[in-house]
Amino acid sequence: MRYCTKTQEASRVTQVETIMPKAKLVEEAALETSSEIDNLLLEKTISYVKKLVGDTLKIPYKQIETYVGLEKYGIDSIAVEYLTYAFEKIFDGITSTTFFEYQSVNELAQYLVSTQRNKLLELFNMKTTKETSKKEQVVEATIQNKKQATHQLRKHGIKLIRVINKHKICQ
Repeated sequence: MRYCTKTQEASRVTQVETIMPKAKLVEEAALETSSEIDNLLLEKTISYVKKLVGDTLKIPYKQIETYVGLEKYGIDSIAVEYLTYAFEKIFDGITSTTFFEYQSVNELAQYLVSTQRNKLLELFNMKTTKETSKKEQVVEATIQNKKQATHQLRKHGIKLIRVINKHKICQ
């Protein structure tokens, strides 16, 4: 067993990095897909919250502005109780203080997305096999790319560096 010099270690790391960019691209694609799902979920949640607030307060849906405080629409303690009741039918853990903490439709929607994500996905039928299969494809592609990278390294006579007891060992 011999220890690697810093030069040997650096050259091997560089070789590994040149073979691994495909795995990084696949991981970035997964993040973009996740981000797109989050954006769509937020959009649908905002629309849903606007509808619930509009129905409860007897205000047309299109008149409710997303970033304006709910007090503009005449929210008082009685209206908050009605809103709480309407939201409790659908979501867990909604209390009257929620409407004082998150005062606009946008803030309320973001809160719901962060705390009630699974319920919202179910409500909007967004948990599809397409989403699951896409994640599975990304994982499979990442695994395949790592296998190909390892094969490429071995083909060129380079074995992966193992870290044992905090010392890098060359093999």
